[in-house]
Amino acid sequence: MNVILFTEDEQQKLLPLTFMKPAGELRMGILSFRERWVKLLGIKISYQTLPYLSDLYPKVEEERNLFLNPTYFPTMEFYDALLNLKEGKALSYKSKVIALYGSVQAFASKNWETK
Repeated sequence: MNVILFTEDEQQKLLPLTFMKPAGELRMGILSFRERWVKLLGIKISYQTLPYLSDLYPKVEEERNLFLNPTYFPTMEFYDALLNLKEGKALSYKSKVIALYGSVQAFASKNWETK
């Protein structure tokens, strides 16, 4: 499984902390958001970030990707919902998409079904 961390408006809301790094690199306690997901999923993670940060934090794309908003704390309920996520479907919380399983084109089109 290929995981790509993304943020929408959180990147701007967390300025100046996120001016030189993606929101997933912020620490909450001893671990960053990215480190928590790596520990939970046991895989490498890349970023979809602002163009000026993309050289430092490149995006690795595959045919199927799991897009995650890293600013949401990974709980076991969230993890279980991710495991059951079907292609082209998205998880939302308070009408905000926090995860999507599908292609890069599907993610970019923002045309997905939410649960």
